[in-house]
Amino acid sequence: ELMALGAPANLLLATQEAAADEIKHAQSALEIVSALGGETLEFGRFPTDQVTLRMDRDEIIISMICEACLGETMGVCEAQEMLEQVRYDQGPNILVNHLQMVVNDESRHATLAWQTLKWLLEGDQPSQSELEHRYTLILDSTMVQLSKYFLHNSDQNDSSEGAFGLLSSKSRC
Repeated sequence: ELMALGAPANLLLATQEAAADEIKHAQSALEIVSALGGETLEFGRFPTDQVTLRMDRDEIIISMICEACLGETMGVCEAQEMLEQVRYDQGPNILVNHLQMVVNDESRHATLAWQTLKWLLEGDQPSQSELEHRYTLILDSTMVQLSKYFLHNSDQNDSSEGAFGLLSSKSRC
């Protein structure tokens, strides 16, 4: 998607590195679940039929806000909270190490997401009216996404398993 909009090479490279990190996170998580569960688990097929490439800058901006900027930033907060909970409850070292890696990587990913958003906003040197449109799009998307996140999580009343890094919905909020 970023290539279709002419993103600079350094942004594309950083995005690819972040994608590789996500694969490492998934592999590590699968190994942990397999070890804790006593059986070897494997990934299934990737649902390629559910993947669509966006070419419209507005759609990409909305996606960047919801999935990357807010998603990665909230992911850092949640992973840090999980890490603290696992340490407090003296959970398995393998989980502590995994969560520390996730916190470090997701912090870089969140920074990259915000840098990418800045490029999406200003990289093509839009007119003043187009820039105002994009900022409005960002504000609207942010408010919708945050209200979904907080309304969903604040209504939940479930328990957590701190030693395994599982947060209750209230803790996530």
